[in-house]
Amino acid sequence: MLADAFDNSTSGAANSLHRQSAEVVRQETTDEKTKKTRAVGDGSRVVLTSPTAGYDAKTRLPLPAEIPLEWAVIQEAADGVTQRDPAKMIVEIREMLPKLAKIDADKASKLEKWLTGDRSADDILTVLDRTRTTIAVNAENEENK
Repeated sequence: MLADAFDNSTSGAANSLHRQSAEVVRQETTDEKTKKTRAVGDGSRVVLTSPTAGYDAKTRLPLPAEIPLEWAVIQEAADGVTQRDPAKMIVEIREMLPKLAKIDADKASKLEKWLTGDRSADDILTVLDRTRTTIAVNAENEENK
């Protein structure tokens, strides 16, 4: 069910049920003088980096799900991710290896050997992202079975 609007005048139980069954809820308010309904929003624009039922979004960087649409903020978020400590990223990859081994033992073994070499921060970040993606896609596939 797709809800175009959410009416505050209904009872609390009805509000809760409506919100739970709707895929999209847009809050509206009614001006008592003119009896006109208008959407409520603060006018801010955002960049969405995670997909939902309402839109498709993607990022190869582990950015927040919602970022203000201002170049300085986006650049700061991206710089904070890309300038991560390689040692911490390697620890994070190693923590994911048991989950990866359940999915593909050969890939996990090769990744363990790869981690022992001297790698650039960009290469490590790429592998971290691919490992996260592999685990997430597998979890989603298992959930949909």
